[in-house]
This record gives sequence, C-alpha cells and structure tokens, in this order.
Amino acid sequence: MIRNKIFDSLTSDNCTAEYYSQTKKNILYGLSELIGINWRVKDILKKVYLEEDIDFASTHKKFAKTSCTHYFIMDKTLKEELYFNSLQSYFSFLIMKFLSSKPKVVLCGNFLFPKPKRKHPTVTE
Repeated sequence: MIRNKIFDSLTSDNCTAEYYSQTKKNILYGLSELIGINWRVKDILKKVYLEEDIDFASTHKKFAKTSCTHYFIMDKTLKEELYFNSLQSYFSFLIMKFLSSKPKVVLCGNFLFPKPKRKHPTVTE
C-alpha cells in the first residue's frame, strides 16, 4: 500500500531533469506523510497510556474523519472489502477502530503497545 501511494503519482520516465526532480519530490512527500502518521500514532498511544484526552479538534484533526469505499461481494460466501484513497484515511480508520475498543496501552522499555484483552494461558509445571 505504501509503495502504491508513492509510485501511483509517478509519470513515465522521459529522461528529463524535471522527471527526476518530480520523482524525488513524490517519494519525499510519501515518506514525510508516513513520518507524520508515525508521530501521530505514537502521540495517541501515549495519551491512551497516560489516560489523557486526545485532541481531535486541532492536534489530530486529520484523524478525526476518514473515508473509504465499502463493498460487499457475494460469491460462494459474503466478502467485505474496504478501499482507502490515501494512507491518511487508512490509518485514521485503524486508529478510530482501535480507540472504539476502549484499549489499554502498556509501556515496554521505550515502546508503547496495545494490551491484548484476552488472557494468555499460564504454564504449569
């Protein structure tokens, strides 16, 4: 998906300096979008861990809404598919689904992880 996001906007190589300049811009834009998403996800996980309010009005305004195309396909079984028009929409959807489950987040070293709701079986000797 990330690869598609970066390469979808590239035109065919016409061996001009403008092509190479535009290609570099498109790749850098795609990577900067990923860095921004990474920062926002880390901030949201930190806020959940600290049990603070998440500011969707200004700080995380881009994550407050998402759009996708939703398909139900009936073949031998019913299949559901979601198509997102951008990485931002995809990650917005994932964050909203995550937050709607009222998650717990744990700190492990320097990393924050969603805490699973299921209990792992204990090992007895």
